[in-house]
Amino acid sequence: MLLSPLRTLRPPLRTLLQQLPRRFQSTVPPPPPHAHRIPIGRHVVFGVGLGAAGTLAAALLTNKDTADRKAQMSGWWPRQREWKGLDPELASLRLREVVQRVRKAVGAFGDDWRLPTILGQSYLNLTEEKRTQLAIIGLTAGVFVAWNIPACRGFAGKYLWHDPLATRPVTLLTSIFAHKSLPHFAFNSIALWSIGSACSSYFDHHDDLLPRSTSRYEFLAFFVAAGLFSSLVSHVYSVGVLAPRLRQATSSVSAARHAILPSLGSSGAIYACLIVTGLAYPEATVSLIFVPFIPIPIGGACAAMVTLDLAGLLRGWRLFDHSAHLGGAIYGLWYYLSGHQLFEQLRVALGGSSSSAKRIARS
Repeated sequence: MLLSPLRTLRPPLRTLLQQLPRRFQSTVPPPPPHAHRIPIGRHVVFGVGLGAAGTLAAALLTNKDTADRKAQMSGWWPRQREWKGLDPELASLRLREVVQRVRKAVGAFGDDWRLPTILGQSYLNLTEEKRTQLAIIGLTAGVFVAWNIPACRGFAGKYLWHDPLATRPVTLLTSIFAHKSLPHFAFNSIALWSIGSACSSYFDHHDDLLPRSTSRYEFLAFFVAAGLFSSLVSHVYSVGVLAPRLRQATSSVSAARHAILPSLGSSGAIYACLIVTGLAYPEATVSLIFVPFIPIPIGGACAAMVTLDLAGLLRGWRLFDHSAHLGGAIYGLWYYLSGHQLFEQLRVALGGSSSSAKRIARS
């Protein structure tokens, strides 16, 4: 998650005080302790509650989609086996529906337009994982364009980036999809396009408790929850650790507001995708944008990035939101170890159809 303008996790306080404008270094007595207390509880409740609600909705939608596909197929021929994990026959029915929707959309332009046909065919050539990532990138692209429209900048500055010193919890969510600069938007989009499919395919594996027709809903819930958690970690660190230290050191609330700037971006969610991918496929390799011809083991890349963010957090580097990155890494680690299994157990509790799965979940 890049910081805008350059929100950072501060250098040592002595260095910071030397950099502050002279007016922030006055000896005015501090205000009463309760006068400028910044709430954390409502942000925690919002972030955790929305992440849990999204996961619940994803489990319900996955169950419904799977049940609908099963009912549709049972009218054609009896099934020989029941899959655990992504069922290729059920997934093929979803693809058939996508093809029908795309054909209908392309047909609305008539036969004289070649471009809609080319775009429609290109879309159908993508896997479902890629189509899901394309939807996320499309949303962030729309937010990016809106941010750069002069008439929208006031709204964007208020509701699209997360200011830890403000009292709007909703920006924990909206800031995930907001990018102010083109390089920031492009880098995160390329990163999501590169690793999102591998992360989503981990949710397809065949040792799940129940069959499924799609992993799209779980991936979307995972992405949003990871972004919320990384934003929340950044918020708690800024408000609970940095702001009190700055106020105590400078005797000025204005100094804390000057030093703690808003943040935005989907880097925390992408970090979580990277960690899940690295743990699920340790033999995989990745390449850096600047040296794409040099493959790097994904485990080493994950370790190097986490180490870099730990160093940045401790040293107070001011380019990236290191606490948000580490929050995303923690969420990815937790989801790999426990989150996906809990999602499957939630599906069973919400009405999954496999009796053997219910026995496993109860045990």
